[in-house]
Amino acid sequence: MATMQVIQTVPVGQSPHNVQITPDGKYVYVVENKNNTISAIDTTTYALVKTINVGEGPSHIVFSPDSSKAYVTVPEMAESAGMDMGSDNKPGNVYVVDLQSGSVSAKIQVGAMPHGLRLASDGMLFVADSEADQVSVIDTASNKITNTIKVGSKPAQVGTTPDDKYVFVSLSGEDKVAVIDMTTLAVTKTIPVGKSPIQLYSTPDSKFVYVANNVTVIDSATNNIVGTVPVGKGPNGVTIMEMD
Repeated sequence: MATMQVIQTVPVGQSPHNVQITPDGKYVYVVENKNNTISAIDTTTYALVKTINVGEGPSHIVFSPDSSKAYVTVPEMAESAGMDMGSDNKPGNVYVVDLQSGSVSAKIQVGAMPHGLRLASDGMLFVADSEADQVSVIDTASNKITNTIKVGSKPAQVGTTPDDKYVFVSLSGEDKVAVIDMTTLAVTKTIPVGKSPIQLYSTPDSKFVYVANNVTVIDSATNNIVGTVPVGKGPNGVTIMEMD
């Protein structure tokens, strides 16, 4: 990060789709869409140390706070070219993976074509079911769905604010972001943000949400757009890095 130079290249499985670091900082997991696997890279040695089989076409991954479990969205069908994944409304699953043993401990059926997901601090997992136009809410203590929320066309990703007030949902099918009140689990607003919003991420202080389309900046106190940053063609992902 100091030099912005590539220091290592790690070969992984076919069609890596999403990458996340475990909360303890020890491993980076890569979701390999066409291999139907997730693989762990040691952050000290940069070695690929573990590969775990999941279902067909895995998309995104998040972790429990203690880094013992992973939650992986699995549409149960391979992704086709482009963002339209050609769902036939077949339900997908969230796979719960024990990272110590490398085994799948549970499969939770959700809506068609689950894609992005985020875990709130109270243990509730929010999953964007892209072809079902809904967000599934999972209690990770019981691995049960407690609610489904209709949000709009083709939700791609969700972003929870660290203060547990809101869930922001990118609606790639209608170029908007939906805002869910985390207390009532109701959609309180939809915000036009421009073409093809995909990933979105809240700042650690919960004040702003950044959306990958250009990069659209939303003030989470007012749920209004306060800025737009032009970037390269087809932005898909965004995250927040705190600088010293």
